[in-house]
Amino acid sequence: MPRRLCPGGRDARAGRTRPCDPRANVRGNDVHIYPMAVNPAQARVLLTSMLERAETLAESPAFYRTLHSTCATNLAWHLRTINEPTRRWDWRILLPGYSDRLSLARGWIADADELTLAELGERYRINGRSTLPADDDAINWARQIRQVD
Repeated sequence: MPRRLCPGGRDARAGRTRPCDPRANVRGNDVHIYPMAVNPAQARVLLTSMLERAETLAESPAFYRTLHSTCATNLAWHLRTINEPTRRWDWRILLPGYSDRLSLARGWIADADELTLAELGERYRINGRSTLPADDDAINWARQIRQVD
């Protein structure tokens, strides 16, 4: 059985600390952190929405559901609070391989008018930067994965 790592570098099965490798390193998936095309007021509304959801989950945990409660579907729901709340749902949000195309089409990615999707993907891919530093410094790691070459 493979080891399950959770945030903070804890080995969930063994109960001991070990280096945490993000999804990009464990599964080999391409992982991107795209800058969002929001102004400061929209960023506050979005952050507030996410914090309220986190508080709700702390009080009443919810399961991951492949079709309607994933990272992408939850982010899309939060984005609807600030950007086109009446726009219809799109099937691309359900398939991770298409969510960047949807985000680009909806104007959710900053720099989208300057770069192609391939260029955006190359610029904001974090795979090479996502290895946790040896000192397990999460704050420096968070800065490290957001550096753009």
